[in-house]
Amino acid sequence: MGRHIVVEIIDSNILRIEPGWKHQSQYGTLIKINGYKISKLNERQKTSIEKRLSYLVMDKCVEIRSIRKIQDSTLECDVYINGFNLADYFPDFQ
Repeated sequence: MGRHIVVEIIDSNILRIEPGWKHQSQYGTLIKINGYKISKLNERQKTSIEKRLSYLVMDKCVEIRSIRKIQDSTLECDVYINGFNLADYFPDFQ
């Protein structure tokens, strides 16, 4: 689907990218990282993930692969950086 620059970390698994994505007739700038679960994390764990994400992807180029679904203008997909699945950087939350 192409390469995009991460311009903001919205949450522990949601990123804002530029340029935005386009899939079929929908488009947006938010992507949800598939591959790790954050539903039962405490605040310390969420903060830890957000710091790690910032270090790994902020202002860097990521690649969108394997689109799962689009919900609330957010594309849920696998996200890769330098050829590696971003979710693999968080094995403790898989």
